[in-house]
Amino acid sequence: MLEWSTPHNRSRSETRLTTSDCSGDGLFCSTLVLSRAVANETGEYRCFYKNLPIDDGKTSVVVFVFI
Repeated sequence: MLEWSTPHNRSRSETRLTTSDCSGDGLFCSTLVLSRAVANETGEYRCFYKNLPIDDGKTSVVVFVFI
């Protein structure tokens, strides 16, 4: 299972921030969509395996969004 962390403790309950599972054929995949982004949403968005220690490039990946 994949999870996302967001800058500034953004809540996934916000309607403009959605995630979806795109897994298939034994692969894990997750997408995050941020609609109508504003400047204070600039920062690091990290996708990681929920039950594993975070290890960049192995169990997690970071996308830096600059608005």
